Order: sequence, then C-alpha cells, then structure tokens
Amino acid sequence: MPIEHDFPVTGLSQDEFHAIDRVVMHHAFDIQNELGRFYDEEIYHNELAFRLKEQGLSVVSEGMIKVRHQDFTKHYYLDVLVGPGALYELKAVDALAGVHEKQLLHYLFLLGLHHGKLINFSSSSVTSRFVSTQMTNANRRHFRLVDPLFERIGSDDKLIFEILQALLADWGVCLDISLYEDALVHFLGGAEKRIRPLDISFGGRFIGSQQACLLKEDASLHVSAISKNSTGYQKYLERLFCHTCLKRILWVNFNRNEVELITLKK
Repeated sequence: MPIEHDFPVTGLSQDEFHAIDRVVMHHAFDIQNELGRFYDEEIYHNELAFRLKEQGLSVVSEGMIKVRHQDFTKHYYLDVLVGPGALYELKAVDALAGVHEKQLLHYLFLLGLHHGKLINFSSSSVTSRFVSTQMTNANRRHFRLVDPLFERIGSDDKLIFEILQALLADWGVCLDISLYEDALVHFLGGAEKRIRPLDISFGGRFIGSQQACLLKEDASLHVSAISKNSTGYQKYLERLFCHTCLKRILWVNFNRNEVELITLKK
C-alpha cells in the first residue's frame, strides 16, 4: 500500500466528531488555565494525551504515517488521534495560520478522514479552528495532467512526466506539495545530485546563492501549488532568467485536480 499506518482509523460524522471534541476542548482550556501559555507544544501535547487516556478515551499520540512509491519513502507524525477518527494538531504559536490548516488537511487526506481540529495553546486564551473537507480518496485520484506548454526535449523532461503520472496514480492530488517535490528529486537522482547552489546576480554584482533543483547548469525544476494569480507567479519565476544563469525552467504546478507542466524559456 502506498500509504500505511499501524493504528486503526474510522471516519466519523460531524456530530460524532463534535461529541469527542467537547471533551477534548474542555481539557484543553483546563490545561492552559492550570499551566499557562508559555510552554512548548510538547508539554501541552503530553498533558492532553494523558488526561484523555485517564478519561478512558483511546488516544494515538505521534502516530506515524508512511507514504511510499517504489523505493521512495517519507514519514509523517500526526499529533493526536482521539477515538477512532478525531484528528488534532496542537500548536504553541502566536496565531493559527493557513499553513497549519494545510498541514492538518494533508493528514486528513492521508488517513481518509473528513474532520479535524487545530488547537493553539499560546494565545491569550485557547484558540481553535475546525477543519473539514468533503474530499475523498477517490476524488483525489481524479486528476488531469495539463501539458500543452511542456517541451519534452530531454530525457529529464520525459522522466518528470512519467514520474508525475506514477505518483499521482499512487497518491492522488491535494497532498503536501513538498511530498511530490521530494519524490521528484529522489527519482531524478536524489538531492545530492540535483540540489545545488544557484548563483544570483544583480546589476552585474554577485549577491549570493540559494539551493535549487538543477537538471542541468542552465535548467531547473520548480514545483508549486498555485490556484490563484498563476500569471503573476509566472512573471516572478521568469525574473530568475535576469539574475541567474538559467535559460529554462520546468514548472510543475499543482492546481487542485489539475497538474500543469509548463516549460519557461529565456
């Protein structure tokens, strides 16, 4: 199986989730009232899991999810799964943000669940965000590769297309973008071969370098998940041609159920 975990998971209705959630949030508020709000995430995590188990609820803490494709493997560790399918990600940050919601959605998709919650212990009072999705594993495997602007002029180009087809057939779409990027780099020869410094210049001056996935000295791979204003995003990508040695960028953009492959040229 491409996605594996060693703990049982059962999808919950929204009402079933909220029944568990009332218990979880009661403990979350008690914990912050008693401990305060200036501890690391691990402290709140450990205490919440302890109290829920004391109450007789089943709790999976730091449950590992393994995502595989051929010889590529990546591990993820969810925070707390309460009961058969109530998923929680715990934070100790100034404020919850979109990146936290994307992380929780990623875990929901991997487990085939529809409801989860973010809890932040570091705000002046405990804050939370209910995250819900109607996306199913079957829906995530309905994808379309859009490639009219993709040039297959080298072996790497053809390989990237083949790898994407295989990954999407195995995993579907909508997962964390770094998963697809890491897998692409792996099957292109690995980070040691492909991730190299790219020199940046401005006004004829060298101003530094940054890591990039280089297919050749003058060609790079760029992976993104842009669903709005992709034209504006493309303009910024093309600025790389003015300040680096790049002459070609193979751009893979995950746009919900469409995966766009575009060749940008200097």
